[in-house]
Amino acid sequence: MPSLKDIRGIRLHTISTSSSSNTYHTGKRFGFENCTTDYREVLNDKEINAAMILTPHSLHAKMVIEALKAEKQVFVEKPLCINEKELEEIMDAYQHQSLFLMVGYNRRFSPHSVKIANYLVNRQAPIVINYRINAGFVPADHWVHSEEEGGSRVIGEICHFVDMMQFLTKSNPVRVYGERISGNNKTTLNSDNLAITLKFEDGSVGNILYSASGDRAYSREQIEIFCEGSVIVSTDYRETNFITNGVKKRYKTFKQEIGYKEEMQHFYDVITEKSKPGITPQEIFLSTLTVFKINESLEKVTPIAITI
Repeated sequence: MPSLKDIRGIRLHTISTSSSSNTYHTGKRFGFENCTTDYREVLNDKEINAAMILTPHSLHAKMVIEALKAEKQVFVEKPLCINEKELEEIMDAYQHQSLFLMVGYNRRFSPHSVKIANYLVNRQAPIVINYRINAGFVPADHWVHSEEEGGSRVIGEICHFVDMMQFLTKSNPVRVYGERISGNNKTTLNSDNLAITLKFEDGSVGNILYSASGDRAYSREQIEIFCEGSVIVSTDYRETNFITNGVKKRYKTFKQEIGYKEEMQHFYDVITEKSKPGITPQEIFLSTLTVFKINESLEKVTPIAITI
């Protein structure tokens, strides 16, 4: 919300939450003109041309479909939805639309991600990506683990890292295989400790190591990329090193730059026709489908093809 508030030219028309007191105080804090507890008032208002959906995961699909039917440009926080049936319904609703649908994959908009993508733009060979996430423990009774509300951390978080691999390879995932640890207990959840391998159309391979068993004091995210005699290492969207022919070039930002403000600016620029979309519906639908296929692979213990 702070990143949205700072965009020059944007009009914050109406905010809706389920709590009247929360709606009022949040609306006042960020400068909304109106507040309501009925989100349908937002969708039915002809003055509003864009809807941002920042609700619990289980409500995303329903609200995205309703917003598209109301002819709103749509930004929805990840995940787009929590099961394949919902994905199919969204794809059907979007099929004949010229509206912009964007999911909150902020990492691809980070200055670090953009520099890496530009570095790789002229490559001729496939790349190997290792993406390690020291996710931190979340108790088993937390809503994010609920199939009905959160969908799981695979669905709610790993979609981020699939999208980053799509962004860096400029290619579609075609196959996935996943393994998880065995031995649930109070401090270790099988579903939160995974090794995932993705194959891409261009021949690239991406490995995602996602673990909730580490120490939060250690770095949360690190990306390693190997390509044509070069190595790129990016840590926590604070420091990125490019190593070629024994020479290291470093890009470092004063603070973590994970792409929030750039993502909000991009959404505004696209819906005001100042910029072309930097993410396509195909990428969004594929990254969403991929996390469902990851779960399928974990259950069946076999590689799963990814096709839309």
